[in-house]
Amino acid sequence: MSANDPQIQMAEDLAVTLDHDGKATISGSIDIARSLSPFTTIYDSNGHIINSNTVLNGPKPTLSKGALSGHKDSDRLGENRVTWQPQSGVRLPTVIVAFK
Repeated sequence: MSANDPQIQMAEDLAVTLDHDGKATISGSIDIARSLSPFTTIYDSNGHIINSNTVLNGPKPTLSKGALSGHKDSDRLGENRVTWQPQSGVRLPTVIVAFK
């Protein structure tokens, strides 16, 4: 089992749900500077947050446009796996999956 397996499964499940009915419920608020709980963020095609249960010391953190579009150059079509460091001391295994 890969250390990324939980993140991969969550991202793929959410993408399937969004592709199927275009809706996904995300609730709660997880400060990724203080918690290792899994989190989810949905971005539109322009890199703007649609919905998220993630905060970083208050505001919602955003991934770079390069990370969000990296799946286009990946050998895993529609998926990009990165180690995201939104601030010093916070490193997160992150899986990005495109949806329609």
